[in-house]
Amino acid sequence: IEDPLFVRIARGATRVLESLENHAVILDSDGDWNRETSHVTQLRELPLDGALIFPLSNSDLAEQVFKLKLDGFPFVLVDRHFDFDAPCVAVGNFGGGKI
Repeated sequence: IEDPLFVRIARGATRVLESLENHAVILDSDGDWNRETSHVTQLRELPLDGALIFPLSNSDLAEQVFKLKLDGFPFVLVDRHFDFDAPCVAVGNFGGGKI
């Protein structure tokens, strides 16, 4: 877990969850696409109420994430868009460049 943006988001999410008496579980792919795919596929099998998914920049998780959506599993993508409607929080790089 080295990405500074991920670390800040994970810490913030953990604080909020703990304030609501919930827990955070982090599944780290360590930059490995196969491991990331496996983690996302396993989300439905774990005793979770939802997930923040922070995909690797070079991965293609669209199929796995779309299956989560079809199954009604609650998730939010972080800093990544796919070609279907899914909840996402992303940086506005173009707008940020104007500041």
